Amino acid sequence: MEKGNAGNPTTVQDDREGKLGYDRCIMRELFSRAVVLDRKDMGDVDGAVSLFTEDFGKVVARATSIRKITSKLSGHLQPLSFVKVRLVQRAGPANGFTVADGIVDDATGNSEIHRRHDLLPALALVDALAPQFQTDRRVWHFLVEVFKKHHRPNQITRGLLTLFGFAPDHACCTRCSGAPPAAFVIREQAFVCGRCASKAGGNGIVYI
Repeated sequence: MEKGNAGNPTTVQDDREGKLGYDRCIMRELFSRAVVLDRKDMGDVDGAVSLFTEDFGKVVARATSIRKITSKLSGHLQPLSFVKVRLVQRAGPANGFTVADGIVDDATGNSEIHRRHDLLPALALVDALAPQFQTDRRVWHFLVEVFKKHHRPNQITRGLLTLFGFAPDHACCTRCSGAPPAAFVIREQAFVCGRCASKAGGNGIVYI
């Protein structure tokens, strides 16, 4: 399988001639290294996996039967996992991507990262701010580097915010104009001071 690029994902096209004309089936395959940002239940046994890939940026894909105890992908597609993943998209009414295969990428991640639950807010930040299918290798290399070197969560958060255009160094609280800011409210994409952060509640807030 040939590896695609950001602007032109790998495409496999299959045209079959039927008795009454042409039944055209188009399939796209993407292959890339990725970090799993989030995973949500979908239906009875499936899941929706949010990935930040090296070659295509953020991609959300369906993982079929991932919640079955016999699933071979379930252990690999947990948040904080670095994986090599193959995604497939078929044309049709439901033309989203599906995870076809995935294995642990030991060269990118490390065996201890699954214990770093303090890094989950940083992944939530990437999941919220990264647009789908826009390659950003600065963010990719940043995640690989800081996760390997065990940087502190607030250092990672500040670095990611800067990469996404929200540099905290010269920012102030959007609610009271207090400085310096102490946190970032993801849903509002705004900085707040410590006092205003305590009033906003804990969900969707990352401290810097």
